[in-house]
Amino acid sequence: MYPNPAKSQIFIKDETKNLKNITVEISDAVGRNLKNPRVQNLSSTEISVDVDGLLPQSYIIKVYENKTLILTQKIIKE
Repeated sequence: MYPNPAKSQIFIKDETKNLKNITVEISDAVGRNLKNPRVQNLSSTEISVDVDGLLPQSYIIKVYENKTLILTQKIIKE
């Protein structure tokens, strides 16, 4: 997942599998779900996530593939 910190987009890349049916949740440090951002497939192994409307602070991003959690990571929004 890059860049971190991010300004407007985060990119998620996984060379080991094709990323299909991806959904993303972004929550604050307390765990409140803030946004289900727009996800765009850039290729079969990379997606972009729109974080433009978030305030500058730390967030937790959860990435799901076919409703199964595949990644949880802390991100910083600039």
